[in-house]
Amino acid sequence: MIKRPAVLAVTLLTLSGLAMVPGAPPSAAAAEPSPAVPTAFRAAAPVEVTLITGDRVSVGTASGQRVVTVTDPQGAPTGFRMHEDGGKLFVVPDDAAPLIAEGRLDERLFDVAGLIAEGYDDARTTSIPFIATYPTRAAASGAPVPDGARLSQRLPRLKMAAMRTPKSAADSVWQELTSKKARSAAPSKIWLDAKVRATVTESVEQVRAPEAWDAGFTGDGVKVAVLDTGIDANHPDLSQRIVATKDFTGSSSGSADRHGHGTHAASSVVGDGSASGGVNRAGVAPDASLLIGKVLGDTGGGPTSGVLAGMQWAVDSGADIVSMSLGALVPVCADPLADAVDQLSASSDALFVIAAGNDGPSAGTVGSPGCAPSALTVAADDSALKIAPFSSRGPVEGRDGSYLKPDMAAPGVGIIGARAAGTSLGRPIDDHYTSLSGTSMATPHVAGAAAVLAERSPELTGEQLKARLMSTVRPDAQNAPLAEGTGFLDVHQAVSSTISGPGYIDGEELTWPHDPAKVIEREVTWSNSGDTPVTLNLRTETYDASGAPAPAAMATVTQPTVTVPAHGTATVGLRLSVVEPLPSGGYGEITGRITATSADGAQHAVTTYGFFAQPNTVTVTFRGTTRGDAPAGSLSYVNLISTDRGESTRVYFRDGTAKATIPAGKYDLDAGIYGFDKGVTDRSLYRMVRSLGVLYRPGLALEENTVIDLDAREAHPVEVSASQPIESHTSSVRYQRTARGTMFSSTVVTAANVVDLAISDVPSGQWQDDTRVDLVTRAYAPLLSVSTSAGTRLEPLYAKYSPVTTDGVAYLPDSGEAEVVDAGSGTPEELAAVDVEGRFVLVNLGSDDSQSTTKLQQVTTDALARDAVGVVVAHEFAGRWNSFAKDDVPVLAITTDEYRALRDEVAAGSTQLRWSGKPASPYVYNLHVPFTDGIPADQHHELKEDSLAQVEETWSSQLRDLQYGDGLALALERGSQAAAAAVVQPVLTPTERTAYYSTGEAGWVHWGTSNMAAGGDTMAGGVAYYESARRDTEQWYRGPIRPQAATNLATGELAPLVQRNGDVLETVIPTTGDDAGHVAFSAMTDQYAATLTRDGEPLGRSTNPISAWSVPAGSGRYELTADQRRRTDLPIFRTWSLSPHLTTKWSFDSASTAKRTALPLLVPSYDLTLDPYNRAQPAASYRVELSAPAQPGYDGRATGMTAQVSYDDGATWRDVETERAGDSWVAKVDNRPARGGFVSLRVTATSSDDSTVEQTLVRAYAVR
Repeated sequence: MIKRPAVLAVTLLTLSGLAMVPGAPPSAAAAEPSPAVPTAFRAAAPVEVTLITGDRVSVGTASGQRVVTVTDPQGAPTGFRMHEDGGKLFVVPDDAAPLIAEGRLDERLFDVAGLIAEGYDDARTTSIPFIATYPTRAAASGAPVPDGARLSQRLPRLKMAAMRTPKSAADSVWQELTSKKARSAAPSKIWLDAKVRATVTESVEQVRAPEAWDAGFTGDGVKVAVLDTGIDANHPDLSQRIVATKDFTGSSSGSADRHGHGTHAASSVVGDGSASGGVNRAGVAPDASLLIGKVLGDTGGGPTSGVLAGMQWAVDSGADIVSMSLGALVPVCADPLADAVDQLSASSDALFVIAAGNDGPSAGTVGSPGCAPSALTVAADDSALKIAPFSSRGPVEGRDGSYLKPDMAAPGVGIIGARAAGTSLGRPIDDHYTSLSGTSMATPHVAGAAAVLAERSPELTGEQLKARLMSTVRPDAQNAPLAEGTGFLDVHQAVSSTISGPGYIDGEELTWPHDPAKVIEREVTWSNSGDTPVTLNLRTETYDASGAPAPAAMATVTQPTVTVPAHGTATVGLRLSVVEPLPSGGYGEITGRITATSADGAQHAVTTYGFFAQPNTVTVTFRGTTRGDAPAGSLSYVNLISTDRGESTRVYFRDGTAKATIPAGKYDLDAGIYGFDKGVTDRSLYRMVRSLGVLYRPGLALEENTVIDLDAREAHPVEVSASQPIESHTSSVRYQRTARGTMFSSTVVTAANVVDLAISDVPSGQWQDDTRVDLVTRAYAPLLSVSTSAGTRLEPLYAKYSPVTTDGVAYLPDSGEAEVVDAGSGTPEELAAVDVEGRFVLVNLGSDDSQSTTKLQQVTTDALARDAVGVVVAHEFAGRWNSFAKDDVPVLAITTDEYRALRDEVAAGSTQLRWSGKPASPYVYNLHVPFTDGIPADQHHELKEDSLAQVEETWSSQLRDLQYGDGLALALERGSQAAAAAVVQPVLTPTERTAYYSTGEAGWVHWGTSNMAAGGDTMAGGVAYYESARRDTEQWYRGPIRPQAATNLATGELAPLVQRNGDVLETVIPTTGDDAGHVAFSAMTDQYAATLTRDGEPLGRSTNPISAWSVPAGSGRYELTADQRRRTDLPIFRTWSLSPHLTTKWSFDSASTAKRTALPLLVPSYDLTLDPYNRAQPAASYRVELSAPAQPGYDGRATGMTAQVSYDDGATWRDVETERAGDSWVAKVDNRPARGGFVSLRVTATSSDDSTVEQTLVRAYAVR
C-alpha cells in the first residue's frame, strides 16, 4: 500500500449559479432554516473537513485571513502543502500529489474552500462521495468496492461507479483504492462526486415560438427529459404533459419539487399557462411530453452520480431532448459529466441542451457539463438582447485544447414560469408563478425549440438539431461569440427557413511565430431544403481572445456570395490566419461568425468559427536535486507566477526533471524540493521526508527555451536556538505574491520528521513588490534522545496509535535506562523464550507489510502482559518509518540499518538503551520571521526570552491523563487577505507550560482539540497580537463546558448568538465552550438540533448551529431551544466525560427590525473551583457562582436566578437555594451524593426585558 509520508503537499458543480433578479433576494422556507448567515458571523470557529485521504483539515478565519491546520488520519501531527489561487484553497497530501500529477485524481477533492462551500465539511456530512472511472464497461461493472465504502450506483454504460466512504473509514478506503495490490482493478481516475446546483427567465414571443405554433409545430410526439429538482405534478400548467418521473436523490419527497427550480424550468419547455387563463404561457413546446428526472435535491443541489444516473435513464427512456439547467466550474472540461454527455450523444440521437452557467462575466467560466463539445450550450440574454452579466463566457479548455462555447443564447432575465407549491424561489408573482433569472431559464427555451424542430423534422439527429438551431438564430447578434455563440434563439426561423448551415467550424491551432502565409483552410457548406435556389450574401466578423474586434483579413471567405440549389448544397472556403500582430492579450482563442443572408433578407444562417493563435511560448526544463544529492521526485514542485498576466502554473518533478510550456514573459518562481532518507525513492513503500529545500527565483525573464537548475543543497538550513534545549516539531514557509490584482500563495508545512529545512537567499535588490515570505517554527523540549550502552545513537520515532483515543498514549518517562532483548520476529513463541520484564523487546516485522500492523498489535499485547518497558520495532524497508500500535505500551520504530546494528550489539552481550526526552514539554517557542525585502543567507534564529511575549498556559483534562492537541497558526498583519497554516501538536493533559511568541504586527490564532483524529472537536479563541514582550495567561478545557458567545475572528469582538435582521432570525450558537471562552461548534458525530416556536406555533427545526430562519412579520413571543448531544459511546469520544448533553432554552419577545439587531438573550455562566481534572471536592456546601450576562449587542441584565442539581444525569432534580451577590448568584451544592460521580446543573435566569433562559448541563462537573 502507499504509505503516508510525514510532509503533506493542492470546482465544484453548481446548478448554473442561481442568478437572482436584482432587488429580489431568495426567501428561505421557514421550516427549513438555511445556513445563510453573513460571512462575518461564520468566522467564529474553524470548520473541519476530512479529505478522501483521511487527513483532517481545519479552516478558520482571522482578520479576513484563512487559517489552516492539518492532522493525519490517526490524529497525529503531520505536514502538508497548501496553495491559494483566487478563491480556491488547495491542501494536498503528498501521497495524493503524484496521483494528481498523473491525472488519476481530481484536484477538487482537495479544494477545501470549495468543499466547505458545497457542504462537504464535517459538520454537514459524515461521508465523502466520489466517482471512479474505469477503462472499460466490464471493469466498471465488476470493480470491487473497497471495504468500508458503499456503492451508490454503477454506471457501466458510462464506465463509472459512484461510491461513498464514511469519513471515519476514509484512510483505509484510500489505501485500498491506491494500493499497488489493487492497481490491476484500480480506477483510471477518482473524481469528487461534486454537487450540482440549478442554474437559475420572458418570453415565448421574444423567441418567436407562437409563429412556429401557428405553422402547426408545438413539440407534439417529442419526449423532453428535464433533469432538475423534480416537478410539481399537480401544477395546472404541467400536469397533463408528464409521462414519467424518477427520483435519483433519495429524497423523502420522491420526484416532487420542494425547491422550485425544476418546475420553473419544465414550464419553459411545456407550460401552457392554464393556471393564469393562458396569460403566463411560458412553454416553447406546449405539446411535448415530459420525462422528469429528479437529480437535484430539495435544497437545489445533488451529487454528480445522481445526475449521471439521470442522464443514462433519460436516454434509455427514449428522450429526444435532454434539458439540464445545472453545472459546475471545472478547470478542464474532462470530468465525468462532460464525458457522459459526449458518450451518450454519440451512442444515441438524443440532444443534450445544457446551461452555460452563471459565473460570468469573466472569460473561461462555462461549467460542466455544458462545456462538453457535443452539448448545445446556452447563454442568457436580457429582453434587449444584451448578454446578461452573470452568463458564463468561453472559451472552454478541453483535453486537446480550447474551443468556443457557449453555442447560442436565449431569454434568461426576469422569466416568469411555474411556481411549485410550497416554494418561494425567486420573486413570486402569485401562488402559481414566480420570476427567475439565469442560464437555467434560457436552457429550457432552447430545449423546447429543439422539441418543436424535432416534430417538424423528425429525421434529424441530435447533432443536426443542434446545428440547425445554432445556424437559424437571429442575424443581429450584439455580443461576441465567446459570450453568446451564434446569437439569439429564433424558433420561427428554425422551423421555416429552407437554408441551414453548420453551427461551428473548428479551425484548430496556428503556432508561434505567426506568419500571414500560415493559413487554416476550412469549408462551409449550406443546404437548401426548398424548391427554389437561394443566393446568400456572406459576411464575416472576427474577435481576438480579449473579445475586441480583430482585423477583418484574419477570416475571409473565398467568395462573397454563393447560390444554394434547390434540395442541394453549396460550399465556400474559409481561410483563417494571423495576418498582423495582435495586442499582447489578443492571442489565444480567436472567434468569429459567418452570417449568410438571402438576397431578400428573409432567410439567414449563422456559423461560428474559432481557432487558437498560440502566443509566444517557451519550454522551461527544471533539473531538481535534493539536499541529499538525489534527483527530485514527484513530491517536489515548481510554481511559476506570470507577473505579466496574473496567472500561475504548477509542475511536478519526475526522476529529477520537470517541464513547463508557458507564454514567454516575466515570472517569479518558488519551488519545494523534497528529499527522502537514504535509499528511499518515489517507488519505495515507505517514503518519509527528511529534507526540504524551499527555493525562490524572482524576476525571471523567460523569453526562450531554457534549463534551470534547482539545487536544494544551495539553500541555507533553518536553525533555531534558545537558552533551553529545543528542537523544531513543525515549521511552515509561506510565499505570497500579488500579480495584476490576483494574490497567489504557496505554503509548505513540515512535521518533526523533517530534520533539514532550508531556504534560499534572495538579495534585497532582486525582491519584487507585493511579495512576502513568512517562516513560522514551533520548537519544544527534545522529545526523545536514545543511545545504546556502546554509544550508538538511534533516531527512533514513537509509533502512531490506531484507533486514536485520547487516553493511554504511551510515552517513555523523561529519562531512564533498560536492557534490550532480541525477540526475533515477535511471535508468541519467540517472546516466551526471552525474559522481557523491565526490558525493551527488539522485534523485526520482516518484509511482508500486509500483516505488519496486526503482528505489532500482538507483540505489544504480549509485551504489556509481561511488563516490558517498551517495544523497539523494525522492518526490512529502507529509511525511517512509522506504524500503528496499541496505545498502552511505548513503541519505538527504528530503521533497518539501526536494527541490524542494535541486534549485533545485543548478540555480543548485554546492551542497554539509555533515553531522555520530554513528552510533555514544559515550554514551546513560537517563532515568526517575516521577509518583506529579501531573504538573508543566515537562517540561524536565536530566541531570546526577554524579547518574546510569554504566555503561561494551563490545560485541564477530564478525570484522567489524556492527550489533547493544539494548533497554532499565523495571521498576517491586520487587513491582509493572506492565509496561514500550522500543524496540530499533541498536548499531554493536564499540564502547565510556558509559551513564547515572536512579537510584531502578525497575530496568532490558537486552537485546541480534545481529540486530534477526524471528527474531534476544535475549540478556538480570538486572534492574539503580541506587539511587545508582554506576559499573559491562557487556560484550556476548564469546565463547566457549555454554550457561550464566540469571538468573531474577523473583528476580534464577541458575536451575538441570536440576531434579527428584518424578518430573518440568525443563529450562531457555539455548542460547546470552556471557562476561558474558547468555543467549538458541533463535532462531526455530535447530535445538534434547534427548534423555534412563535406564540406556541412551531416554525421549524435545524441541525446546524449556524442558521437563518424566516419568521412572520410583526411581534411575537419566541422560544428557541438548542440541544447538543455528544456521542460518548463512540471510540473517538469515549474519554469525553463532562457535559455530554447540553440544552439551552431561550424565551423572548421579538418584532421586525430595520437592521440586524441582537435579541434580548441571557447566556448563563459559571464559576467553580475545580482541580486540573475538572473535579470538585465532595463538600457538603460546595460554592457554585452563577451569572447570566447579556449576549453581545444586548444591554439588558439578569434580575433573577434559580438553580437545580441532579446526581443521576438528569433523571431527577433537586432545588438549590441561590443567594444574590451583586450581578451574580451563589448556590451551595451538596457534592457528597456524587462522590466518584457527577453533578448536573440546571439554571433559569430572567432578564429585565422579561426574557428567560433555562440551561441544563448534564454532568457539569465531576466529584472526587
